[in-house]
Amino acid sequence: MTDVLPLIIGCCADFIMAICSVSEIQVRDQLRGGGHRSTAKWLYYDVQKFQVKGQTFSPEAEFIFLKHISKKELSHLHRFESDIVTVLPLPQLQDLTRTQLFDIATKHGIPLKKLDNWATMVQHINSHGECSTCSDHFTVLRNIDCTPKTSTERVRAFRSKHVQAHLRTGSADNNLFPPLPPSEQLMQMLINSYCHDINPTAVTEEGCACCGMLFLSKEMQPLTGVNFDSNLLQSDSIQIARQARMSPSDDVKPVIGPIIASSCKKICASCSHSLSHNKTPKNALVNANWLGDVPHELQGLSFTEKMLVARVCHNYDSEGRVSYIRDLAWGF
Repeated sequence: MTDVLPLIIGCCADFIMAICSVSEIQVRDQLRGGGHRSTAKWLYYDVQKFQVKGQTFSPEAEFIFLKHISKKELSHLHRFESDIVTVLPLPQLQDLTRTQLFDIATKHGIPLKKLDNWATMVQHINSHGECSTCSDHFTVLRNIDCTPKTSTERVRAFRSKHVQAHLRTGSADNNLFPPLPPSEQLMQMLINSYCHDINPTAVTEEGCACCGMLFLSKEMQPLTGVNFDSNLLQSDSIQIARQARMSPSDDVKPVIGPIIASSCKKICASCSHSLSHNKTPKNALVNANWLGDVPHELQGLSFTEKMLVARVCHNYDSEGRVSYIRDLAWGF
């Protein structure tokens, strides 16, 4: 028994040493949760030689990842002055998140799964050679200092940079009440921020051709700039969508072709993401949400006319509660 004990102790020690020798990457691959990766950043000094479009910045300027798109999608992309278009090699993008790496790998035909860990994705992307997609795709980066901010963020940044510096001086003037009127620079910044937020391009809404919902025009992209399988938006069932009938004797026929809002020319980001992954959007009109185009007789109605033809009319009682009067005018 005394001869076996040293052998057992030696085997346990070898086993512990083997566990401790696992590389850092192997340990990281087995972990789940526990935080998130920091945002990937590039210096302009490192990406300048890969730049094909955009203005020139100082070598210390920092950039973040915006999009990895094709040449056709780039022509429809609304770029800011702080954006630069580059032809960064795929290994230079290995610091992106798993979702971003998976989208890039899908465009280049790299065999990956959504559940693959970050290290596996990086390994496949680094081992990827040149392909036809590499020469047709570009990486768009955005300067961090020029990233658009809301008016609230701009005011907060201005105050933290200028006003707080005066508060830390300890001067007796800082305790005066009421405070001094805003400076001319602050007033100018507030006015410019207000004009930027109420600009028609910032508040204009349009309907999505796929789901028919309203979104800000600046957050949408042209429908012609999205590559997808048109069969995803088609249905042969008359229970899903049917052609408009002008009389009761007309036959019930399904809608031929993709079921989209013909008057809408743009598509929202959610529908575009689903279609680019060969999936039918959840709120698409083809999912039994299509009611047909508004007839010419019902276009441009006044508020009173809309109340008369509405299937459900709202009425308020003496206590302000809402009651419903159905089938008011036309007996629908």
